[in-house]
Amino acid sequence: STQSPTFDIMNVDVSQVGRFAPHILTIEHLLETYPEFTYPGLNLDDFVNPVKDYTCTYPPKLGAPWNIDFNGTFTQMPQEVPLMVRFFRKDLYSKEGREVSVTWDEYLDDIRHFHDPSRTRFGTVLMAAKFPSIIMEFHNWLYSFGGKLWDIKKDGTITADINSDVAVSALEHYLEVSKYAEPNSAFYGWAPAAESMSQRRAATCINLTEFASLMDIPGESYVVRDVGYTRNPVGDAGASHHYSGAGLAIPKYSRNPAAAWVFIQWATVSSMQLIAAMDPLALAVPTRNSVYEDPNVQELIKEGTIRHFDTVKNAIDRDEINIKPGFPKWDSIEGEMLNQLNQVIRGNLSPRDALNIVQKRADDVGPFTF
Repeated sequence: STQSPTFDIMNVDVSQVGRFAPHILTIEHLLETYPEFTYPGLNLDDFVNPVKDYTCTYPPKLGAPWNIDFNGTFTQMPQEVPLMVRFFRKDLYSKEGREVSVTWDEYLDDIRHFHDPSRTRFGTVLMAAKFPSIIMEFHNWLYSFGGKLWDIKKDGTITADINSDVAVSALEHYLEVSKYAEPNSAFYGWAPAAESMSQRRAATCINLTEFASLMDIPGESYVVRDVGYTRNPVGDAGASHHYSGAGLAIPKYSRNPAAAWVFIQWATVSSMQLIAAMDPLALAVPTRNSVYEDPNVQELIKEGTIRHFDTVKNAIDRDEINIKPGFPKWDSIEGEMLNQLNQVIRGNLSPRDALNIVQKRADDVGPFTF
């Protein structure tokens, strides 16, 4: 917003696209202005649709529960697919002869079964700090239960639907799960929660796929090859996986837009994504379909080095993805929401009272629009 030329490239999160969209050079503009710097055979159709639709198109093309296409503009190159999926200790489930649960109630039964604080083993671990992570984590419950944060109309008008009965039920279940989580969960973001899993302190959890590689680092992880990945638990509206990816964009104020255009193509081309996908210290989920289908990647999936890609691809193919739609004033609600959700987990506020507070804040600031 300062129109500073300091940066030539921006990494724009899905929830922030609306805030920065007026300041970004569109992909169409870059293609037309710099044909001599455009990769031969650049295939924009190879990008995974949900990533392109949610993160890189503004206004976004929305899937369930809205299913609205605003005919938005392609603003940035899809960079990453951090999707929240279920992590579980294969060794524990095998030892106990338990099948991996399917529904949320069965998930709760699992974590009760494995919860044994006397052995410093907890049923689960949450990323429930007063931090954006708690909003992301709660999304998996909310949309699976059939709720949503926002009522989005075809004209782009956005009003809050935060304190519905379904949303309250989802938060009540999330709170019940927290009773069997590592006690520090109320102060953990995504990284400490992932570390808890890698240090054998939790039997199962829901976290971002970018931490899958952390589970298998010899000398750092105690669960090498012992963690599996599967679909999130199923509620009345099916399973739902929170997506919080970002893209690479070029600000209008860059002094080097041609060079920046070359860079963001290079960073998202199939060959670079293939390297990141196969690197055991990254195991980065690709944004291109061709990388999923590459024989080298498929071999590592079969061999077991890459164990989370199929879960991610299945969630994408089933359209089981939820997001924080990136309208410009999202920041005015996020702080209130993460604070009140954290108060619930810490036992200071009931789920209904917390969501009523967030709803009132949204009503006072809104309505919103793209």
